[in-house]
Amino acid sequence: MDADNSQSALLRRGREMKFLSPVYELQNKRVLLQEELKSIDIMLSDLISTTSEEDKELQDLLLEDKQTFETDLIQVESNLLKRLVPMDEADDCDAILEVQAGAGGAEASLFTQEILEMYRSYAQRCQWKFEIISTSPSESGGVTKASAIVSSGSSSYQQEQTCGVYGTLKHENGVHRVQRVPVTETQGRVHTSAMTVLVMPQPADGDVDFKLNPAEVKVETTKASGAGGQHVNTTESAIRLTHVPTGITVVMQDERSQHRNKDKAFKVLRARLFERKRQEDEAQRQSERAQIRGHGDRSERIRTYNFPTDRISDHRITMTRHGLDNMMQGGDLFDEFNQALRDSEREMRLMGLLKEVESQ
Repeated sequence: MDADNSQSALLRRGREMKFLSPVYELQNKRVLLQEELKSIDIMLSDLISTTSEEDKELQDLLLEDKQTFETDLIQVESNLLKRLVPMDEADDCDAILEVQAGAGGAEASLFTQEILEMYRSYAQRCQWKFEIISTSPSESGGVTKASAIVSSGSSSYQQEQTCGVYGTLKHENGVHRVQRVPVTETQGRVHTSAMTVLVMPQPADGDVDFKLNPAEVKVETTKASGAGGQHVNTTESAIRLTHVPTGITVVMQDERSQHRNKDKAFKVLRARLFERKRQEDEAQRQSERAQIRGHGDRSERIRTYNFPTDRISDHRITMTRHGLDNMMQGGDLFDEFNQALRDSEREMRLMGLLKEVESQ
């Protein structure tokens, strides 16, 4: 555990440097531009009463340079302001990912399986650990519901990022819609199905100010149900946790070991309670700012995957791209959508801060 915490601290410090380096560079550029403008103003003041043709030509050149530097300064200050916007405190955390089939029957469960594999492929590309902790297969070969723990560990790829697993995946929260001829049919019309994604931060000890009080959790053991053979039906390995103050429950039965089921169940419960607290805090902040902005709610339709036209559309940022194969394999297109969504989040946070300052 100490080694994990030490590695987590190193990653955080590395990401802090990644965050601060462009801020430092932008501030230096800002100072240089301000000095250039000050020098130009001094030279222009010396030429203000000149009458010679040569000095007038110099004055025109200086005015052109001044306009260029002023434009550059506005851009630099805008970029600097965006960089200084504080991000989500949970961005450095690992994550618990949950997927669930929605409307669409067998096609929805098959699409849910494909989306789960998309995240698994992306995690593999990022050198993250992707551990399935619970799954409910469907008769069609897909999944109706599944959960996974996604953690960065000592990923060298992760060291190059400015945020952790949760900060990278949190914009996947919401309803994902697919439009295609169902894979269960050889021909027919295009159907629309949907599934939901929930990404919750899984903070390491000491990462954030959040503790789960074990005394508030009711622990029950039962016999596991479903496939698994004689062992499943005779051994009380399934765990049911109930957080008494909130009524949130977690059931874990995928492992044969009661201890492993309990460990996984507590991880999921802790993540759900932490996400609940974050949402309550965010709602309070938004109420104080009198500002409404999207928070990746599961009821929102966030993205459509249209297979006949090979098109992915994200409805939050009105962004459309072609290349479904690349997207579903967790390729570069996934990063492109992710970066655009993170830029949009930074813009909204900046607007919120500016409104807050204006109201004071």
